Amino acid sequence: MTGKNTTSRRRPRWYRALTATLAVLAVLVAGGVLFANPTTGVADADGAQIVESGKTQWQYRDDNQQPADGWQTSAAVSDAAWKTASGSFGAKNGQIADLGGGMTPQVLLNQYINGADGDAIPVYYFRTTFDAKDIDAIQAITGEVAYDDAAIVAVNGHVVAEFDNHVKDGTDPIYGTTNYGGSNDSAPKTATFNFTDIASLGLKATGNVLSVELHNGRATSSDIYLDVKNVSFTYGKAADTVKDASLEIGATESARNFNWLGTSTNASFVEIAPAAGYKEGDAFPESGAEKVQALQSAATREGFMSNKATVSGLAANTAYVYRVGNDDAWSDPAVFTTGNFGSGASFSFLFAGDPQIGASGNSDADQAGWQATLTNAVNKLTPNFMVSAGDQINDKGAKEDGQYDSYFAPKELASLTQALTVGNHDNGSSRYSDYFNVPNVSSLGATSGTGTQSGDYWYVYNGVLFMDINSNDMNTGNHKAFMEQAIAANPNVNWKIVVFHHSVFSLANHYTDSDIQSRRNELPQVFSDLGIDVVLMGHDHYFTRTTMMEGANPVASDTGADANQVVDPAKGQVLYLTADSASGSKYYKTNSAVVNAMPTWVAAQGQSNRPTITNVTVNGGKLTLDTYYTDSADLEKLDTFTIVHTDQNSGDNGTDNNGSDNNNGTDSNNGTGNNNGTDNGTGNNNGSDNNGANNGANNGSNNGANNGNNNGTGNGTGNGTTTGNGAGATAKPSTSTGTKGGSLPQTGDLIAPAFIAAIAVVGVAVIAAALVLKNRDRQVR
Repeated sequence: MTGKNTTSRRRPRWYRALTATLAVLAVLVAGGVLFANPTTGVADADGAQIVESGKTQWQYRDDNQQPADGWQTSAAVSDAAWKTASGSFGAKNGQIADLGGGMTPQVLLNQYINGADGDAIPVYYFRTTFDAKDIDAIQAITGEVAYDDAAIVAVNGHVVAEFDNHVKDGTDPIYGTTNYGGSNDSAPKTATFNFTDIASLGLKATGNVLSVELHNGRATSSDIYLDVKNVSFTYGKAADTVKDASLEIGATESARNFNWLGTSTNASFVEIAPAAGYKEGDAFPESGAEKVQALQSAATREGFMSNKATVSGLAANTAYVYRVGNDDAWSDPAVFTTGNFGSGASFSFLFAGDPQIGASGNSDADQAGWQATLTNAVNKLTPNFMVSAGDQINDKGAKEDGQYDSYFAPKELASLTQALTVGNHDNGSSRYSDYFNVPNVSSLGATSGTGTQSGDYWYVYNGVLFMDINSNDMNTGNHKAFMEQAIAANPNVNWKIVVFHHSVFSLANHYTDSDIQSRRNELPQVFSDLGIDVVLMGHDHYFTRTTMMEGANPVASDTGADANQVVDPAKGQVLYLTADSASGSKYYKTNSAVVNAMPTWVAAQGQSNRPTITNVTVNGGKLTLDTYYTDSADLEKLDTFTIVHTDQNSGDNGTDNNGSDNNNGTDSNNGTGNNNGTDNGTGNNNGSDNNGANNGANNGSNNGANNGNNNGTGNGTGNGTTTGNGAGATAKPSTSTGTKGGSLPQTGDLIAPAFIAAIAVVGVAVIAAALVLKNRDRQVR
């Protein structure tokens, strides 16, 4: 007998279909199908917010492992170790807790290397992707970041912001390392950034990467925190601007070279006028100014033009006010003053060792040190110009332009004439030639990738021949040929001074470098053979002065008790001085090879970890080098040395001395020394600003005979051709104005509503079908 089993009754078809549909929907939503990958920011119609705290999804690593290459640049990463979350990230003693200032992380980071306690993880990695609209119209990327202890933000691998990117003592950038570092403050810090070199970021329509490297301050750090509150684009055409105007040495004391970067592609100029009656804050006296057109070329710094011009025929002991640019944008007016003119006339110049902005890992601190040195030295010593030992900046690439901005930031440089040198950190980047404009530049000594301004160059100031050689070029024959040409062009000078970067007689880190030893074996004998008096060098960040040297051999002093002076040294005897850091950005210790036994050529040396500068005074037959500590306005003296030539008349100013002394009419063009056709078009006197039309009166009457080296017929013709080349090569469109973008919804925000709607439609259809089946069941029954 068969009975009805109610407990095992099979569910009707409509009920089974409905249940299956609801189960599928639950799996899709609960499983996160809609948000399996980090969402991508995209500019909307109103603005350009690409990151928003609490909404932007980040991929992150808190496993104490460095990601594979490409994590900052690839649109996607495949390593399963990447986690995904949105919000603020952090930990305090391994837990979610208030880190101070009301900052409590929403996402818990693994704080410890072993996962439970002990040493803190030194570095965390974060990345998110975003799209970009109207790229040509983007003027800046701005943001706000709360962090503990250090955060470095990059876009497509280019740093756009760095906060406390250093170890505790303020040195050694930690970006890209697995080092601890940062502020170690008790609570998270909040900072903002505004990055404007948009072209360097390589933005594309899709697949851009915003990355953050977050560092713990130390192994015993109690907390870690990151909240990228917002990151946005700024759209619109920015006003034209002028940056990093540089007042530079000319071919003689009566000339000055100028260089600046500007965003305008229209013809640009130096405007200069006597400053009698002018005071700071007055309107520029345009009606009485001479206007000299610059030679323009596209700079490596995206969106900028490099502008070079020369003004000649300046009067002695006269103040001039100048500005650079055009009606699109002018620099602020600045005043400089010329000194005594003529062979034997007294003057002084500063010799600054390796400013190297950025070497400490903190460009702001380096800029402050550089500012202090220049302020104290200029106020106390009133030099006529400054010579740099090279290494103006530290880094190439994303940080380079910002470091040049910091180098030029001190207001003293608007009034202090500079004579620059190519250091090893400057070398290999065409930005060096974009930012500087030296006279009589040669193709000899020029180094690959550094531009035309990197060649050896010379100038004459009051009867002193200065020869600056690019020691990155290891070919001694090139430098010897250049110096022989410069000396032949200027046979009657009173002193000959050589400047270059890589010191051959120093005592610190580089003393034992093979390339330094090679230079030490070759260059000193050349200097002695050519009758050089003084050689000024940098590179080793350690003050060193030699005895008088014949080649590489020290000369026994015959000055008796006065060890700080030599009178009438024999021909071929040379004094060498190596400068320490002028900014305090980096110091080197005594090399272990000499710490117990100094070489016999050492006359004075020391490393006090204090910034220094050397003031060189030339008064006819007397040349004195005074080196000072510059960390106070009093300028404590470190060392002094004097060379005396008794056969020179210290009061002979002559007339100008440029006619015969500098032999400038024809000799200065020098074949390779100063002709340079195209090479000198962007380098020396710039054709258009120095030939007849633009500088007629000054170049013709004032400078035609006595300063023909750069401004007379010889160079005017050579550079005239180059001006055509330069002008033809300058055209580069400025950033165009584009349509503004908007507020950047996440890609997931766009996908999810549509997907959910589709699922809803499917669900309704299935439910309807289930009801139909239910009705049929009833009809069957």
